[in-house]
Amino acid sequence: MAPSRSFLGLALLVLALVAGALAGTPASADPPSVQLVTLDLGPDGRLRVVDAVPAPGIGLADAAPAGADTVTVEVVGTDGRVDYRSRVAVDDTIRAEFPARAGSDELSHERVPGQGAFTVALPIGAGDRVRVTDAGRSSTAAAVPARKRADEPVVVPLPGYPAADPANRVDLVILGDGYTAAEQADFAADAAAVADGLLDIAPYSTYAGFLNVVGVFAPSAQSGADHPPYQDGCAGGTTHPITCCPDPTAPASGTYRTTRYESSYCYYGIQRLMVPTNEGQVYADATAAYPAWDQLLLVVNDPEYGGSGGAIATTSTDPSGVEVMRHELGHSLLWLDDEYADDTPGYPGCTDVARRPSLGPCQANVTDATTRGTLKWRRWVKASTPIPTRPPTPSSVVGLFLGAHYSSDTYYRSCDECLMRYLQRPFGSVAAEQLPVRLYAGGWQGPAGAGSGRIELVEPGSASPSTSAPLSVAAGATQTFSAQVLAPTAGPGTRVRWVVDGVEVSSSVVTSGPVHLDWVSPDGGDHTVRLEVADVAGVLHPTLSYQSLAHATWTIGTGGPRELLTNGGFELPLGRGWTRSHVATSDRLCRADVARSGQCAVRLSASRSTARRLTSAPDATAATGDELTLRAAVDPDDLRADARVIAVVELAGGTTQRLTLAGFPQDRKDRRGYLTRETSITLAGDVTNLQVRVQIARGRGTVLVDAVSLLLRKGAGG
Repeated sequence: MAPSRSFLGLALLVLALVAGALAGTPASADPPSVQLVTLDLGPDGRLRVVDAVPAPGIGLADAAPAGADTVTVEVVGTDGRVDYRSRVAVDDTIRAEFPARAGSDELSHERVPGQGAFTVALPIGAGDRVRVTDAGRSSTAAAVPARKRADEPVVVPLPGYPAADPANRVDLVILGDGYTAAEQADFAADAAAVADGLLDIAPYSTYAGFLNVVGVFAPSAQSGADHPPYQDGCAGGTTHPITCCPDPTAPASGTYRTTRYESSYCYYGIQRLMVPTNEGQVYADATAAYPAWDQLLLVVNDPEYGGSGGAIATTSTDPSGVEVMRHELGHSLLWLDDEYADDTPGYPGCTDVARRPSLGPCQANVTDATTRGTLKWRRWVKASTPIPTRPPTPSSVVGLFLGAHYSSDTYYRSCDECLMRYLQRPFGSVAAEQLPVRLYAGGWQGPAGAGSGRIELVEPGSASPSTSAPLSVAAGATQTFSAQVLAPTAGPGTRVRWVVDGVEVSSSVVTSGPVHLDWVSPDGGDHTVRLEVADVAGVLHPTLSYQSLAHATWTIGTGGPRELLTNGGFELPLGRGWTRSHVATSDRLCRADVARSGQCAVRLSASRSTARRLTSAPDATAATGDELTLRAAVDPDDLRADARVIAVVELAGGTTQRLTLAGFPQDRKDRRGYLTRETSITLAGDVTNLQVRVQIARGRGTVLVDAVSLLLRKGAGG
């Protein structure tokens, strides 16, 4: 994603350049560039810049997830003005989550303050400083020094995990602490073992091909981690070195090691809580070696059971720690909440029902909604499941179970006993779905000039021939179109549709790899070939399948037809291509008889008392003599009302032309199925405005609208 400064920052930069030119002096020799800056905000509010790594092409900070703790980061120029400001999600809590007792599936849990380190992409110029505001308290602006590193970390291949292009993958970076230079191979083996344990359960296993797992290694002077000695009455500690431990499970005589990240047991007085006390160095090393990282993990070369959760999920080499790390990645990678019901006074609240507007929305797997109609995961709830739902209930059942978000009487969870509550359990449908939701939502880092910030099921740059320019194909000649596609490894995988001039000619379910279409040009004229792919593995609910859609489009000939509007299955969320005045979220349907590709239809109900229509305003550069074609695929489902698709074309001089698809027959439920209608006009003037509407009159029944397209053929009428 291309970096962007605030409007104010850009205006100031332009003025500075103009002033420098007018004065006959050069403008700044070091204009702002995106850098990944590692910051460490201490408990006293003092800000330290740990490191800054140039990262051209890395996107600036995206919006923070629901329920996330945030800080404000500002870039302050040499003139004291704020050139850039962003709210950044910072996980500054460390989670002590372990089996309650040996062999138990129940998790004991405690949340303790973290260290305040994080990495953020910022536009930094010469002399710029950085300031952080947290909970209303601002730090002193700190300078961003030039890099002077003699001990750079290195990327280490992990056995069984070949690296793919980070532009279209989520990059999990595993670092090691307490490994000497001679133990680099041991680190690679241990890191691969951790990855194996993490990725062998769904949804991680289903989307393993969407992830890069990369090792980053920097040697420690000694092997192991710090083990502070037990001391009755000890206050515990959080900074290196932790001198003693009040937990009686700690050793009677402590041992200390000199390691890269100063990892120590007995953080915050809890023996099994092992934390890298130099967290800022972890961020700095990962960023220096592999700037495109998206999630950090740390494996510590110590056999004693221990670890921690938070922004950096940490475990020892004891294999039982991997089970807890799966839960921890549920927090940091999937943005899930804990589903514990233990009352915890003072724990920050959330709301999905807007009763308390001062609270933010709840995370995806917890809610304070109490009715089926207001339940955000109702797409997963069967009609036969009572709401609220009484335990005990199998983890495969999605319902509304009281007790979550550290409360026994206010918040609900979707699953009775799942991994965000107990070990040795599955995630459950609602929690598991958050991995593909996040994969396709965007915000992932990548190198310059590649990728879109989201995972694309059509691998970027793989389309052949290139889609950047029209092709010429003689009548009767065969043209092969191909691309590389990504597919989940479980379930049916990825649905591939080939569409020629708006008509499907091929549909299949594939695994990751090449797909192709051999097409014979019927006339050597103008055509459009489109590859459409969608995730149909079943982890992403069918009603959200549109979030995964990706495509590649080839134009044959120089005159079109060009797609001004293509919404086969309404693949874009309503509001990005279409607007609605009264179409509830539940009106987005996906089922086999609606959209074979796993795409969605929108249901318009004639029984609604308010406006019942969808509207889109596509951009069009169309002129006199061009031809417009309006096409729609709808199912009049038990309809006793008039349904229409209308394109209103405003022309220069104030005249108007219309394209109307009407006369959809009245229907009895599930009788007729989908109908396709098409109409064309030749433009009588140059287009100044264009709007497409799907309307239904008052009556009863519904129309399922699966596709609306508007095609422009240049000069067809002239």
